[in-house]
Amino acid sequence: YQSNYGMGIEALLEAQGQSADDFKKSMLKEAIYPLMDEQMIMYGILDNEGMEITSDEVEAQITKTLDELKGSGVDRETLLDYYGKYYFEQTAVSEKVTDYLYDNAKIK
Repeated sequence: YQSNYGMGIEALLEAQGQSADDFKKSMLKEAIYPLMDEQMIMYGILDNEGMEITSDEVEAQITKTLDELKGSGVDRETLLDYYGKYYFEQTAVSEKVTDYLYDNAKIK
């Protein structure tokens, strides 16, 4: 926020009349917990269907993202420092499970 809006997160929250504790609670309730629920479901389906994510699939997600950012000056190390490798694992899981569900859905 500082670099984009000229104010830190604390000043932004204050301008919105929100405390840091209220912000944390709302982020947990509205963003983090739903994301955790989704991830648990995705990993549950992956496990239940006997599927696995390989290191090659994770690497493919990293490569795909680097290709999309080509010319931006972002390198592999910067990408992994920013997102973390788990992000790309989760992306691979989500893609694999979504494809599985699409391929196996029985719509009546």
